Amino acid sequence: MSTSQRLYEKYKNSPILSKLGKKWKNVYLIFAFNAYQPRVNKKVFINYEKEKRIYDFKKFDPLLEKKLEKAEQTRKINILDYAITKSYIPILSLAEKFPDSITLIFSQITLDEIKNFYPNLYKKITKMSEKEIELGLSSYHHVIPQMLDEKEIYYEYFLPLEKNSFYKNDITVHFPEQITCEKLIKSLHNYALQKDIHFTILLDSTHHNLSYNEIRIPIVFKNFPRIRAIFRHNYLSNQIAFHTNIIDPESTAVDIMSYYINSLFFDPYFSSKAERGEKIYLLLAVDAETIGMHIKNLDLAFFEFFKLANEYFTLSSVRKYINEFSFRKIEDKIAFNKSWSGGLERWYRNETKFLKDRINKIRERVHKVLETDVSEKKLMRLKFLISSYYFNSMLSCPYWWNDPNAPVTVEAIRNIEKVEEYVEKFEKVKEED
Repeated sequence: MSTSQRLYEKYKNSPILSKLGKKWKNVYLIFAFNAYQPRVNKKVFINYEKEKRIYDFKKFDPLLEKKLEKAEQTRKINILDYAITKSYIPILSLAEKFPDSITLIFSQITLDEIKNFYPNLYKKITKMSEKEIELGLSSYHHVIPQMLDEKEIYYEYFLPLEKNSFYKNDITVHFPEQITCEKLIKSLHNYALQKDIHFTILLDSTHHNLSYNEIRIPIVFKNFPRIRAIFRHNYLSNQIAFHTNIIDPESTAVDIMSYYINSLFFDPYFSSKAERGEKIYLLLAVDAETIGMHIKNLDLAFFEFFKLANEYFTLSSVRKYINEFSFRKIEDKIAFNKSWSGGLERWYRNETKFLKDRINKIRERVHKVLETDVSEKKLMRLKFLISSYYFNSMLSCPYWWNDPNAPVTVEAIRNIEKVEEYVEKFEKVKEED
């Protein structure tokens, strides 16, 4: 039975069935996936024999394909490769079939990892950003905004803009845990004024609630006219991230479709606007790793869901939607220091400030190394070691980890020590040259 037939069976005795006889192209389903930092030093199991029947990994990067073929023997790969295999490449493949329907948001350290280990994949992602997928901006190290001073804001948000040519005039921004910070929003606005660009930030429909109706429309802040905001739909996002059970891809696609139908047609505000032909949006914003990595086979279900949803609605990236919509100006009454999961205290304590300070001492020197072209074998090896240990020191969010004695924090310190050691060696060898 096809997904369309399954959908009909689900609603055949419901008044909703009449709605499914129409097209609702004024309803935009926006998809934003945030790719955070999976650790490169932890091993996980993979069944590559199954994966390679579904996706053409060689097309994305031959080095990745070779690594996965080697992993067939051990059945183990690191989490970065696992995330690329199970989540990022499936999302990129989805974007190839449904162009400009997805915003994929990388923290810069994840992009640096990909560029370091899989240069062809990085080039492919960059090329796809021209038409097929929107690439959004997250902070360099997935850092909680309240921890940043002005200089650190530059490194976290503006350096990535300068490092990558694919960021254009309208840039979608993700704040880790969707935590808002007035200082950061002001900095983004000032930067946008200087560069004549706009930022669109993704906020939470519960914890950043301005008013019930205001969160359903795109807004621009009166005192920060270069900052736009749209709100993720909590019900949709939480249902898909935390309550989706995979029976088979087709059944799951129908379940996901039903989340959207319930959100749209059982809400008088949305349903009346849809009936009048007004443009409305439903924003799904979840971790990219939800698709296939955290929830097995959800990537296959999304292929079926996109085919089904595309029959009724307009599938959209953030940029596609904002380019077609007039924003409403509001007073600056956003709820600061709130995250999708509540207050700031869950995610950040002063006890780990020592870790941030130590990273800050070495960061500029690391960036200098990463930007240096080298051909001598010894320097190439040192550069690789510096980047690897630096990535490993940052990849489980110890920048804002709230337990200084947690194993990941101890591990981060050990990796930072290695970074310091190899940066010293690199600089010494360069001096001798």
